[in-house]
Amino acid sequence: MSAGLFGLTAKPVVATTSWMEKLRWALDHCDGWVKVIIAIAKDKNAKPRSIKECAPTKMQVKVMQLDEGSGEFSLEAFGF
Repeated sequence: MSAGLFGLTAKPVVATTSWMEKLRWALDHCDGWVKVIIAIAKDKNAKPRSIKECAPTKMQVKVMQLDEGSGEFSLEAFGF
């Protein structure tokens, strides 16, 4: 991720198993490209959260690094 873009940092992020599966699928089937949506939670403190509303964006991110052992990954943003 590029530093400063929408508060994103270059620091790797640790993903849940579900995220890792989705990122692995994107690497295997889409050359790592992922489309971005904006999702607003009904209650940001609820666990699990549910979506109040969501909308597509023109932004795409590409998986640049994926460590399935540690769960760390990094993305680079394009198209906004």
